[in-house]
Amino acid sequence: MKDFSIEQTKITPKVRLKMDGTPFILEGDSRPEDVEEFYNPIIDWFKSLHEECFSQPNQKFSYSFIFTLEYLNSSSTIFVSKLLKQLTELSNLENVDLKVLWQHIEFDEEMKDLGEEFKAIYVNLGMMIEPKAN
Repeated sequence: MKDFSIEQTKITPKVRLKMDGTPFILEGDSRPEDVEEFYNPIIDWFKSLHEECFSQPNQKFSYSFIFTLEYLNSSSTIFVSKLLKQLTELSNLENVDLKVLWQHIEFDEEMKDLGEEFKAIYVNLGMMIEPKAN
């Protein structure tokens, strides 16, 4: 698997998907002009990772993903949900240990509540929710 990165802009989050053992990261504001164009390559990357892990059932894989989103428009929310669905499929593989952390700014109840909603939908993901350390 090749690493995949997108630098943060005023309207798109930072994306860091590195295979060096560091956590996968999605961080910042998400309100891209073309949400599909932004998120589909990320979802496809995780589909490829799923295929790679599935094809090696005797090998153990351990990953973590940290979401630190400060704002999501409604279209981005749909695609983050699709991404979480893909992460659930990955974590359902017996040889994959995946930890997902949803961080929010301490007093941002909206983002905390959104994380709680996603946690309730994707129960098998075992997502943790906590305030971001300053």
